[in-house]
Amino acid sequence: MVFILQYICATKRISIMNMTKRFFFLICLTLFFLMGTSSCMKWPAIRLDKSELTFSSEGGVETVTALNYSYLGISCAWEGTQTVNEKNEWINYVPSQYVFDGEVAYLIDGEWYRVIQPQSKDNQSSNQIIITVDPNTSSTPRHATIQLECGDAFSRLEINQNAGPR
Repeated sequence: MVFILQYICATKRISIMNMTKRFFFLICLTLFFLMGTSSCMKWPAIRLDKSELTFSSEGGVETVTALNYSYLGISCAWEGTQTVNEKNEWINYVPSQYVFDGEVAYLIDGEWYRVIQPQSKDNQSSNQIIITVDPNTSSTPRHATIQLECGDAFSRLEINQNAGPR
């Protein structure tokens, strides 16, 4: 190895010290990138106390809490299934609204449900979300998926509602 470095230095007129610094720098850079892909940069998934809610046809209110994060963000929702139309646009997609009015941090106002995330005392979003579902008077069951996030951690909350009376 030393002979190879001496030969390269002699033919390229590079000092052995300069070549050693470059070699050391490349090794450190390689180790840095290899360590960056390990678990130190991965966020654990958001754990919820309830990952699926089922409401009767009368509707109701439920609260869901994140167990391993102190704050959340409500990203979006899908009513029914996640589908794309011929223009490659999401169908049934409901974006969240960034409110932060002192009481509500995020809000999703769907056709038959409402998802509210209260604002905490330190002006952050809290780790709880409140889901309110309207009565279902149709004979069709309802389904929605709520996408939650916290930095690079994600989770989904499934909301189901039974069909109304026939």
